[in-house]
Amino acid sequence: MTDPEWPDIAITVTDILDALHVPYVIGGSVASIVHGLIRNTIDIDLVAELKLEHVVPFVTSLKGSFYVDAHSIQQAIERRSSFSLIHLATMYKVDVFIPQDRPFDRQQLKRRVAQKITTNGDKIVWVLSAEDIVLAKLIGFG
Repeated sequence: MTDPEWPDIAITVTDILDALHVPYVIGGSVASIVHGLIRNTIDIDLVAELKLEHVVPFVTSLKGSFYVDAHSIQQAIERRSSFSLIHLATMYKVDVFIPQDRPFDRQQLKRRVAQKITTNGDKIVWVLSAEDIVLAKLIGFG
């Protein structure tokens, strides 16, 4: 991957989540862009149902390409909060939110929609529905 942009970075992280069978959904500016609303973005927001058993393989898969801190991920999982990944080549940030135990958090993973993003080839990723983008913005995610 030379000079990656946000789609390449998103695909790198979501491919790892897919390989670990971790449900995820992309939110924020990236989800808005995928739905056709052009917004500037400086990061990628994901909600991911990571568990403690995912930490080691997740960190191992990202090492070398991302700044990643296993301890921060473990704390985020235990606290149901968030952590950040930094893509080393671009300093692009990926914020990963562990879903709270609230109906909205459970439902947005159920209502996620498959969307195609284009890089060197087309790739299907899970993004928030257009309605959930608005709701997430109102409650402070994305």
